[in-house]
Amino acid sequence: MKKIFTSLALFFIVQIWLPEPVSAVENDFGQWNFTTINLPLGEKFFIQELLNTRVNDNMSDVALFFTRTGLAYRLNKHTSLWVGYDWFAIFNEPFTHENAVWAQVMVNHELAGNRIMHRLRQEYNFIPHDEDVPTLRYMLRLDRDMPLIKNEKFTFITWDEAFVNYNDNRGVPSGFAQNRYFIGGGYRVNQNLALELGYMLQHVINDEDRLNHWLLTNIIIDI
Repeated sequence: MKKIFTSLALFFIVQIWLPEPVSAVENDFGQWNFTTINLPLGEKFFIQELLNTRVNDNMSDVALFFTRTGLAYRLNKHTSLWVGYDWFAIFNEPFTHENAVWAQVMVNHELAGNRIMHRLRQEYNFIPHDEDVPTLRYMLRLDRDMPLIKNEKFTFITWDEAFVNYNDNRGVPSGFAQNRYFIGGGYRVNQNLALELGYMLQHVINDEDRLNHWLLTNIIIDI
């Protein structure tokens, strides 16, 4: 229990990065549903497929669906190189879609029992009827999970992600772009299937600040 409180304290400290005043930002409530599929290709390579549906406007509107396919190469146990492709379906009026290609490097290490992940991504979005602008984005993620009730199948999960853009893109200025904080739990069904459920607080910086509250689900399939 002490470890849980230590982890929570660490991640709530990160929330200091949220701009003030919080009362001035707009709020939304909805649900993000993920399916994550991991497919190893030998010892060094693996493919990850991510599917995501987002329901916004207080659970009343299916706003977005996207799929992300990434091919990764492990340099060592701490560093991996990725290339990938994203496709977005945006259910506005009118319906639009976007394509993106990206490359990234990810570095993982541990600090005081917490996993630290650094991700530097170069992405290029192909946007219909808009200017195609490449984006250089850095993400810092701190996360921790631990067994609960002496049963390794149940885990307590918490993490915090901060996103920084190195250039202006579609109304989002360079600098701090958004922060995501998640708290929830996971259940390992078997060696090929895990489930996660929790709450995510997202603060987004664009033309108008938004403070979003999401119910997050994730089905993880390890092939």
